[in-house]
Amino acid sequence: MNLGNFVSGMVVGGVLVWGSQTYHVLRTDQGIQLIPKMQPSFAETYLDVRQFGISDWARHKTVAAAVVASGKQQIFTQHAAETVTQGVGDLVREWNRLLPGQ
Repeated sequence: MNLGNFVSGMVVGGVLVWGSQTYHVLRTDQGIQLIPKMQPSFAETYLDVRQFGISDWARHKTVAAAVVASGKQQIFTQHAAETVTQGVGDLVREWNRLLPGQ
C-alpha cells in the first residue's frame, strides 16, 4: 500500500462521513433524492420511502420535517393520497358489509 492510496482512502472516507451527517438519502419512485438534514447526525441517513404511508412518516418526523423544509413534499404526497384512498375504500366496503339486507 502506498501513501497515495492511503490518502485517497482517507479523502473518500471523509467525504462519505460528511455526506452521511449532512444529507438524508431517500429512495423514492422518482429515484434517489438528497434531502439536507436539519441537524448533523448519522441517524436516518438512508430510507426507502417508496411504500411509506402516513404512519411511517409519523415515525420518521425529522425526515418528514426535512422534506418539507427542502420543498420536496411530492416525495410523500403520492403515497399519503394512496393510503387515504385505500382507507376510505376499506371503510366503504366494511360499511356495505354491515348494512342490513346486504
